[in-house]
Parts: sequence; structure tokens; C-alpha cells
Amino acid sequence: MSSVREFKANLDNEIMSLGLDSSFRENPAFERIILEIESLMTYEDMNNAFVRREGNNFIFSWKNPYAKDEIRKFKIGSSSKDELVASVEVDSKKGLEHERIIDIKSFKINSNGWVEIINKHGTADNINCSIGRCNTRCCVTRKTYDMYGVQESEEVKEFNPSVVPMDINSITPMTILAVTDNKYNYWSQRTIVTRRFLDVAAVTIENRNLDKVVRGYQLIDNQTGLQDLRYNRNLTEKEKISELMQTEIEEMIEKEREYHSDKERVEKLIEGLRRYAEGRDRFSYDPENVNNNSYGTSQR
Repeated sequence: MSSVREFKANLDNEIMSLGLDSSFRENPAFERIILEIESLMTYEDMNNAFVRREGNNFIFSWKNPYAKDEIRKFKIGSSSKDELVASVEVDSKKGLEHERIIDIKSFKINSNGWVEIINKHGTADNINCSIGRCNTRCCVTRKTYDMYGVQESEEVKEFNPSVVPMDINSITPMTILAVTDNKYNYWSQRTIVTRRFLDVAAVTIENRNLDKVVRGYQLIDNQTGLQDLRYNRNLTEKEKISELMQTEIEEMIEKEREYHSDKERVEKLIEGLRRYAEGRDRFSYDPENVNNNSYGTSQR
């Protein structure tokens, strides 16, 4: 048994001990997997929470000494060499108000070495609800990284808040997240982001409530590198994109070395980024000169 702090410090080796395929670690996106798991383990007092192993799972629970009646339960495990699942449940009470939060993150690698990260987030509370009913809210994010560890796409589905006929004490995590099941297709807004070039992403936002679709190209934020699809989520802000010179492209790619410590992985990542650089010196985009049938705003 080790403290959460010790477990977190050795997280990469701990999760590989669950029998995952070595291709997970070989993909530069492995660093992103570690960061995603660490984001579920942000506890103020990690020295006083201890991790135990049960079969192919690591488990610990933690009572927040700084917030009365708040308990967190963490679990990470693997049922196959190609998938890892991490989750955290938070149960907090303040007076008569009761809130439950669930985060489930799954990490899968396919036979081609592509990595998929899916995060399902849901909350339930009894605020302003009658007995036997509670509010729920959900969203789902799906990220895809290619075999070189470059994020190729992202999809975010948001769902309308709802009131369900269940007591806050008895509602289960799976019930909170039930609306996120793909077979229901109940999302209210969906954002799809696809990398087009080294530093350019195509963004489509579909809003069912407003019966509106907005499309546009966005520059990827490269302040901490170009591996991930970080972009301006407000497409109402018009962004003009100019062609880049080959020297500018090469400088962007080489700068990636500053953000990664593993030399072997970063070489693979840079190889992948160069594949997206092809044609960037000839690409430009002016949002003022697009029609509604290509990239702009349109009604369904």
C-alpha cells in the first residue's frame, strides 16, 4: 500500500503494471494519458490517502478535511491490454444540499497505434428539487491521437440539464450518465474539431436548441506546443489565417522539443507534425470571404 503522492509520482509504471500493451507507452500521447489521470487526483492531502490494489484495479477513497461531508472515490483499472479506465466519484453535502459528481475517462489504443481518450462527466444535485427528484447535467469529450501522438480530432457533446425521478441518495453514476449513451443521440450542442494543417483546425459547432450551425478555421494555440488541439472556442471572433513561410513552419516544429522530456517520443511526435505541415505554406483563410455553404454560419 502506498500513499496517493507516491502512487502519482510513479503513475506511468503503476498503470503499465496492469498488463497494458507496450504500444501505449510508445505513443507520445502516453504523456497526455498520464496528465488526464492526474487531473482526477487533485487532492490537497495526498500523503494521508492510501492506494490499494484489488486484482487489476487500483482504488482509494479520501475524505476532504477542508470541506465537511465531502468524500472522493478513485479507481483505475484494465480489463484488457488495449484499454484503461479511470474514474472518480465525488459526494458532497452542505446543509440540505447534496451534490454528486462522476468523471469516467477511458483510454483505448487500436491495432494501428491510434489512441482514443473519452471523458464522460456528469453531476446530480437536489437543489430546488422535490423529494424523490434530482437535477442532472452531462457532457462527453472524445479525443483522437494518431500513431505519432498528434491529436487529430476532438468531439465535445453537451446535453440539456434534466430532472430525473430519482432520489439523490439512490441515483447511480450510470444513471447520471445514461443520456450520454450514443444510441440515444440526445446532445444539445456538438463541437467537432479536426486538424487540417500543422497549426490549423477546422471547427464545426452544431446547436440543436438554436437550430444553428457555425463553421470556421481556427489557429491552434501553440504556446505550449502543437501536439494538442487547443483553439479559440468562440467562432464569432473572426480570425484571419495567413500562409506561412517554410522557415516559420520548421521553427514551429522544432520548438516542440522544448515541451517534452522524453527524447524518443518527441522525435516520433515531430515526425507526425511534419506530416501535417505539408501544404501549410499555400493555405490561407479569410472568414469575411466565405459563404454559408462552406465555412461560416448557417441554419439547418
